[in-house]
Amino acid sequence: DVADAFQSTGADVVFGDVVLVRPDDLQTVVRFYRSAGFTRDRLARGFMPAHPSMFVRRSLFERFGGFDVGYRIAGDFAWTAKVLGSPKVKFAYLPRVLVRMRHGGASTQGLMSTWRITREIRRACREAGIPTSYPRLLSRFPEKILEYWKRPPGLR
Repeated sequence: DVADAFQSTGADVVFGDVVLVRPDDLQTVVRFYRSAGFTRDRLARGFMPAHPSMFVRRSLFERFGGFDVGYRIAGDFAWTAKVLGSPKVKFAYLPRVLVRMRHGGASTQGLMSTWRITREIRRACREAGIPTSYPRLLSRFPEKILEYWKRPPGLR
């Protein structure tokens, strides 16, 4: 599927959807992270495709470098913004769940981690030349909250 998507679209990056499950019950879905509808403009609101589902050509790492370890939480966003923010990079969405993973991590540890990741995303956008603001970044939260309830049929 992924290899076919690279070949048929000529994309540099292919991504799909991610299902997050309870850490103690791998059958219970907590959140559905849908990457459909991603555009470069969404980076300015702090959205990126579900990065655990991203497949990237090696040439992009050679061209853009690796992750910046100076980010405590948003290193994945910073790298994605730098790469997908470039109009020369072609990406394609594969409409299926590519990853099923446990919910949790540094970005889901409460208000302080939410504030930290928002600041880091703002910094990443600035470094990638993507104009944004705190109000614009904060506007992503209603949509993110809906991911906990909005799921495709059969994924409960």
